[in-house]
Amino acid sequence: AHVSHTEREVVRCLYTTTPDTDFVVDCVPGHSNIVLLGGFSGHGFKFGPAIGEAAADLVLGASPQVPLQRFALDRFNEAPQ
Repeated sequence: AHVSHTEREVVRCLYTTTPDTDFVVDCVPGHSNIVLLGGFSGHGFKFGPAIGEAAADLVLGASPQVPLQRFALDRFNEAPQ
């Protein structure tokens, strides 16, 4: 049977991601006091606590407990392999 309905709201979901689908967790080049986090769409929520701790370490000038090289912003300056 057909059910009649009235649409109340339409929500679009936009995903933000990086070309390699890994996050960006880094300081803005030349501005160590500005931390940049991005590209978390789809699966980033699972990493929230660890990313939050890493970001706090960066903001405080401490060494993050997890290696962040994989998430560095300058990886996009490298030639594709």
